[in-house]
Order: sequence, then C-alpha cells, then structure tokens
Amino acid sequence: MKRYKLLMGTVLGALIGGGLGYLVQCSGGLCRIMATPWRGMAVGAVIGLLSAVNTRQARK
Repeated sequence: MKRYKLLMGTVLGALIGGGLGYLVQCSGGLCRIMATPWRGMAVGAVIGLLSAVNTRQARK
C-alpha cells in the first residue's frame, strides 16, 4: 500500500507537470523548468513523489 501511494503521487505529478509543460511552453527561454513537456513531467514527478513522501510521514 505504501508503494502504491508513492507511485500514484509520482504519476499524478508527472501528468500535471506534463500538462503544464505542454500548455505553458515558453519560447523566450525564461522558464527553463517548464520549457518542454518532458521537463515538466520530470519536475512534476519529483514534486509528486516528495509530496507523497511528506504526506506519508505527516500521518505517522
């Protein structure tokens, strides 16, 4: 069950980050984090994983 929550947090973060990277593409190069959907997915996955770990530790 613990792995499931971590996996879901990571996947959900990747989907949100990929969507934001697709919708908010910067052509000027000022926002390097969300410049491409792939980068957005990577950043979203890391943020989703960290939030899932943080939520899990807060409930103990």
